[in-house]
Amino acid sequence: MKIKDRIKEVFGVDLDEGVAELLKRDLESKWTKREESRKELIESMSGMREMLSLDLVYDTKDVKDFERKFKSYFHSKKKQDNALTVIRDMQSRLDEKKSPQKRFRLKSLPTLERSSNGLDKGLYVFGADSNIGKTALLIQIAVDLLINNDNAKILFLTPDDSIRKITRRFISCISYLVTNGEYGVPIRFSENYYTKIDDLNHYQRDPKISETRDLSYQLFEQWLSDKRIELISGKIHMNDIESEFDDEKYNVLIADASYKIDCEGRNRAEKDETRPEELKNITVRYGLSSVCVKDGRKGSQRGASVKNTGERISGAMGKDDLRGSALWNYEPDYIANMWEDQGGVLFSIQKNKIDSMITTSRMVLFGEYSAYRETIN
Repeated sequence: MKIKDRIKEVFGVDLDEGVAELLKRDLESKWTKREESRKELIESMSGMREMLSLDLVYDTKDVKDFERKFKSYFHSKKKQDNALTVIRDMQSRLDEKKSPQKRFRLKSLPTLERSSNGLDKGLYVFGADSNIGKTALLIQIAVDLLINNDNAKILFLTPDDSIRKITRRFISCISYLVTNGEYGVPIRFSENYYTKIDDLNHYQRDPKISETRDLSYQLFEQWLSDKRIELISGKIHMNDIESEFDDEKYNVLIADASYKIDCEGRNRAEKDETRPEELKNITVRYGLSSVCVKDGRKGSQRGASVKNTGERISGAMGKDDLRGSALWNYEPDYIANMWEDQGGVLFSIQKNKIDSMITTSRMVLFGEYSAYRETIN
């Protein structure tokens, strides 16, 4: 019988993995020895594990009792055999089991990651006035997904920009995220031999920035070659989008200027009624994480659905401020609005069926790199 199977037989299948590994090392040839101390250890370990699983507070006496039995059994001074380390490992594994598994990591946008359970399946809509940085946010989401998730495969729609222009913004964002901003390549220099302008207003080449730019191009070309991302620009019809998902090549849809996607309808009003419903249908049918942007209602009257009480920020755009059809409010699983405030951008979650987290965070937009950095949550 294998040692692992023997451990399960003696101590039960629900034995903590960390303690099981210690038992495996110790019990290779000592099954009949120290039976009493082994039973005491397992009893103490089970009690500690139960307290951790129920989120009960354990005091010093509980820990010392567990540590005494632990040392009595293992007689080891190795760091990995420390009883407190085992307790922390047990807590960590239990926390992982309790927490829902994130679909994707979004390391550069922590509030979005927490509130969306890692960009879970569903239709996400980000609303804002013009020139707030909606396209920059979508580019950063795409780059973050591709860097941190080997399973992310993205169809990126850009009705407003050419492939060349959007590629330059991708390169700048990649360079910014992979170097944490230290050697980011500004958009205007992304295709140039020169990489910066010095204090005398002369064009110069920084070797480190040039290296980052070249590596960013290589990384982006690899993503394209591996079919992890496809860029589609110009006029796009909803039927064309749906056909792209028939063979399940992608699991993420990112649509810039989604209000320009063509669909069925005799006029602009009818199309605006159809557009959000069709995007939601595609999202549900193919199990996608669909992310798109929507223009906000212009004018001075904002925040119809936001009260000026508690921690809520006055003057915010509420979900009712999405411009156009009421279905833009009804169909999405997640709505967040963005607006300028004191030199930064406020990111306010107004509707969230994904994780029910409603909050506001502050971000700084680095427009020349198509990237955001969260500053206050």
